[in-house]
Amino acid sequence: MNSIVTLAIVYGMMTLGSAGVLYFSFRGKLDLSAKYFLLAEMLMLISMPMVALQNIYPEFEHPISLWTTNFLFLFSEISVLFSLYCLTRKIKIQYYYFGLLLTVTLCTFIEFCRLEINPKLPYLILNIPATGLAFGAYYLCKHSENIALRNHLFVRWIAWLEFGLGCFALIRLFSYFSEVPIGPRHPTTIITLLYATHVVLSVFRYISYQSLRISWIDPRTPESNLLNRNLVAVVEEKNQLLQGLIASNRVIGISALASSLAHQLSQPLTAIAIRADTAKRELAKINQNTTLSASLDDIRLHSGKLAALVQNLRQLFNTKTAQFHEENLQKAVDEVIELVEPTLQAKGISLEKNYQSNPLIFGDAIQIQQVLINILNNAIDVITAIDAIATSTAGKPTHRIIRVGIAQNEQFAILTVQDSGVGIAPNQLVVEYAFKQAPHIVCMGNEYLHQIYHEDGHGDLYNDSVGHRFIHQYIRNIATHWNNGTMIYRTQTIAYSMAKFGSMMKHGEVQINLDTITSINDINEPLHHQLSKIVNSVNYAITQFSMNDSMASEWVKSNQCWELIKEIKVT
Repeated sequence: MNSIVTLAIVYGMMTLGSAGVLYFSFRGKLDLSAKYFLLAEMLMLISMPMVALQNIYPEFEHPISLWTTNFLFLFSEISVLFSLYCLTRKIKIQYYYFGLLLTVTLCTFIEFCRLEINPKLPYLILNIPATGLAFGAYYLCKHSENIALRNHLFVRWIAWLEFGLGCFALIRLFSYFSEVPIGPRHPTTIITLLYATHVVLSVFRYISYQSLRISWIDPRTPESNLLNRNLVAVVEEKNQLLQGLIASNRVIGISALASSLAHQLSQPLTAIAIRADTAKRELAKINQNTTLSASLDDIRLHSGKLAALVQNLRQLFNTKTAQFHEENLQKAVDEVIELVEPTLQAKGISLEKNYQSNPLIFGDAIQIQQVLINILNNAIDVITAIDAIATSTAGKPTHRIIRVGIAQNEQFAILTVQDSGVGIAPNQLVVEYAFKQAPHIVCMGNEYLHQIYHEDGHGDLYNDSVGHRFIHQYIRNIATHWNNGTMIYRTQTIAYSMAKFGSMMKHGEVQINLDTITSINDINEPLHHQLSKIVNSVNYAITQFSMNDSMASEWVKSNQCWELIKEIKVT
């Protein structure tokens, strides 16, 4: 038994171990890149016993055996190339089949040359594509379109390992012109050392690929697996922190602007009030003109209200740490109502107060006011949207009203806000309803799944809801890590992507079996590819047509945004 047999056995055992680690780490659910790489390892694993047999038994060196060995080697390298390519890009399976056909043809031609032309010619013909494949993989790693992947440490290792394998193939190619070509059968000591180097390079390529999959997340398919789940969790935490910092910076900017405006406005308002007092005193010395005196009183009153309003705005956007102490809830609510009253009047919305008590609470009034403003703005948006629909169908708007109530019991103060929107019927308060509606009207949720499961006797509604939930989670993952995890408007993108996909389902553009998704808890590759394209298009529509960051939050609430996204064509 010569040394090549030993190398073949060792290489085969290492390849088997690497293939097993790759398969079981993914629990059999490999993505396309991992499938190609696993196939490359399996092909190389099958070729090793054949190389060993050819060295042990000379009669085993017949055309079929040699053809098989060459085919397994070349197609394994093609699979590695496809695996690296599919890390960040899609490739049609037809190209892989074409590579299979081309390999079969080339190996057949090699055996023809061995038998009919020149026994040495296969060393030249075989190593031309082997050199091209190795250097092609090197080029692919060094010039990847994904900058993060291109600069990844283990991708650099794979690139240089492929460069070494390319050099080995080049040496074998030029050995054709020597007296003793370099081949894996009955080698000299130098040839054995060269093949030992080849084995080391190939094994470290396996290790580097698995290390890459542990330490890198594909932005198109960011769902975690046993190899990279810890990294996914860290990236998710980082993204959440980044979103918090962005929101914090915006609040700080608004606070600085409110403080500056309050400072600039308070002085002239104070001057107006002082001048009104002065004018009233001088007027009283001359005559008792009640009309002018009343006008001056109005000036003092309204300038005082405006000054108080400015101070309320300044406090509302104050970024200081929350300070909890006794607060008058009714006073805090009235200050907010005073801020939103101009909007209510402009939109023709009535506001009714129902204060049954005047409780003192322990907390931070500013935080309460921030939440209340958000709730009131949502109520205004809902009433406006519902009225627009009612006006277009019935010819006249519906009654517009918002009710704010304050009450208390033995333990708590109770603050209620009600609007005249139609609301959501109890039987529609599920994911299904939100899935097929415009996001600026309703929100995505799944808190009623458990209730649906028990109330729906046939389970159809439950299966649909769970299927939608899995789709929602996939879209959330894509939106989180799309564009290397730097997407700003993740929440809006998720909502609109769900709505766009739901609209496509509703109109028959996409056909999926939600029961199947529910049963296997997974999304197949074609559907995932479609969802990725939808998220990409939706994000572009939100960020590009909002003109700038400050307009995006208003843009995504508008019907125009939804109409634009409905026009997106995804093929």
